[in-house]
Amino acid sequence: MGETQSWSDDPLHRIDQDRFGRSPFAGLVAKTIDAVPVGATSTVFGLVGRWGSGKSSVAAMIAESLPDSWIVQSFTPWAASGATGLQLEFVSALDNALGGQLESELSAREALKRYIDWARPLLSFVPGGGLSDLAGAAGDKVVRRKPWSEEFEAMAASLERVAKRVLIVCDDIDRLDSAELLEFLKVVRLLGRFPNVHYLVAYDADTVEDLLASEGIGGRTSSFMEKIVQHPFELPQISTATRWHHVSASIGRAIEQQGVLLEEHELSRYSLLVDSLTDGLVTPRQIARYEQHLRVLSELVPGEVDLLDFAALAYLRLNHHEVYEALPLWAPQLREGISTKREGDGLTDQEWRSRIEDSTRRVDVSGAWAAVRFLYPGLRAEGAMLHPRAFADERYQERYYSLGVPENDVSDVLIARVMRSLVGTSREAVADSAVASIFGAAQPSVVRIAVRKLREERSRTLRPDDRVADLITFLFARYVEAEPRRAHPDSSADDLLTWLSEEVCRGYSRGEFDRDRMLQVFGEVHALSIFMRAQALQKEGRSLDGATLLLVDVAGHLADGLAAPGAIAGETAETLRLKLSLMASINGHKGLVSILDKNVDGDAAAFELAAVAMVGTTHRFNGNVSIGELEFDMQTWNAVVSPEVRARMTPQLPDDVPAGKPDTLDLSESNRRRFALARVRQDSPEPVPSM
Repeated sequence: MGETQSWSDDPLHRIDQDRFGRSPFAGLVAKTIDAVPVGATSTVFGLVGRWGSGKSSVAAMIAESLPDSWIVQSFTPWAASGATGLQLEFVSALDNALGGQLESELSAREALKRYIDWARPLLSFVPGGGLSDLAGAAGDKVVRRKPWSEEFEAMAASLERVAKRVLIVCDDIDRLDSAELLEFLKVVRLLGRFPNVHYLVAYDADTVEDLLASEGIGGRTSSFMEKIVQHPFELPQISTATRWHHVSASIGRAIEQQGVLLEEHELSRYSLLVDSLTDGLVTPRQIARYEQHLRVLSELVPGEVDLLDFAALAYLRLNHHEVYEALPLWAPQLREGISTKREGDGLTDQEWRSRIEDSTRRVDVSGAWAAVRFLYPGLRAEGAMLHPRAFADERYQERYYSLGVPENDVSDVLIARVMRSLVGTSREAVADSAVASIFGAAQPSVVRIAVRKLREERSRTLRPDDRVADLITFLFARYVEAEPRRAHPDSSADDLLTWLSEEVCRGYSRGEFDRDRMLQVFGEVHALSIFMRAQALQKEGRSLDGATLLLVDVAGHLADGLAAPGAIAGETAETLRLKLSLMASINGHKGLVSILDKNVDGDAAAFELAAVAMVGTTHRFNGNVSIGELEFDMQTWNAVVSPEVRARMTPQLPDDVPAGKPDTLDLSESNRRRFALARVRQDSPEPVPSM
């Protein structure tokens, strides 16, 4: 990534730096100024534009466009302190313009000093009602001195002998306070109206009007400024095409900087975004600040947010900060879309515009509304789908404001790295370890987010030739970690088991795993749980690669094993229950009829084991803890052992179980046995009489 360039609000100094097509306008103004003949009385040209519109840069281009016969000098009134400082700053500027060693220039500088000595008493009075109110005390001081006309004529004559035209560029007068502004206007109107001395004054008309109005000159400020500025030039707006180019280039740099590749269907969003921001970014300062802002901040969240949404929000952050801060509060209504006045709909287009107008200090909110509509697709099209990592997705909104991944979230970049590692050609141990640590140490809610994002990334990048062995190993390890809390609502175990079963079926269909290897890798209990989940997904209508063939294979294998005499002698109650449940789910209970008869008939221990295998656990959650309760699978029991065998074997069950109703909330192994034997005795068929 290249070095980030810092942004400065300094104006341009050369025409070849012009990025906004202002040089033709600057040349036109320079041509107008140059048309003033040598010896003409002082003329004030105005360069009028809003703050940030590029007045200083255009003024510099105007100065560069003037012939060498002009002497250009800058006068910065807001850099001076107080009225006296402002006057001295002006005198210094004019003195610098006259600087030189020619006799005519030295004579003019001496005349300037004498003129300033005469004018100082006059300048100590700020006119209360306009530049014509120069009577009273100021006049008393003036009449006691050498006539003003003589001093002025002497100064004018000296300047005429110099025979050079001077342009004094006065920039940013709208930064002055109201009293300083009046002082500046006096300096230009009275102190410096000499032949060959002309002025280019840059200012924001609205700001100047407000400043003058605060001094009691309201109602006639326009005519007041007309006395000062003879030739005002309104700075032309930047063309839409130029603004579009700069906004597009800025977003394009951010896209390239982050290595983002926009899909074809995203190009329409890109064009819509540039159109929206072009409406709101209208001045060079706004465009330049936005370019720098996006360049710097986009480096903080590479890949963690949607870059186009981030660019839209960056515009609001800079230009409509009140709207930017209000969006989280408005988000629920914004997600509802535009109202058509049906009950339950959101606000109308005009109501949203009014709300934005009420929240921001800016007059024109078209750019803000365009950015908000871009961020919430439902405002543009009913039922619009959200793109990945959308700002309108409440799961991601916090990232856009925190400029990073919050503690209660998981990095999308890390997720992508892990998935590439697990199904790619080379493993990335650091990425795998980072996600594994999240599963082991993070809050359950964060673990669930990690699982969801990993699955989404897997679905998005799935390819027919993916190898799944590493992914299955990773998922199985995570499932074993989560399994102890499986009954708790915030556990990720069920999500992991579902995903694991999908990948196992996929691996089976592609020959990476066969039935025997699965039983070996996962162990019999976990393998049966995985097969059970795959069967459940099949029943839900989910299409899993290879699931049907795998389940038929497993069911046949289990049936063959359980039908053999003595097959359950080495079984645990848990594995037997899982095997029978899986077979019942795949082939129905009809396929289990009397399947255990050969194993339990005449063997009291095997009969008891089969009975205990029918005891499962159902879980309920009371808001704080998960509560387990025993249940007996009577349907399967009645299928796997025939009535005749049950009638013969039930009396042979041991009678060491205490009398009384078992506690179904006691999940201990001893109580499971007690519960099983009680249910078997309760539902035992009548013994068949011997013939």
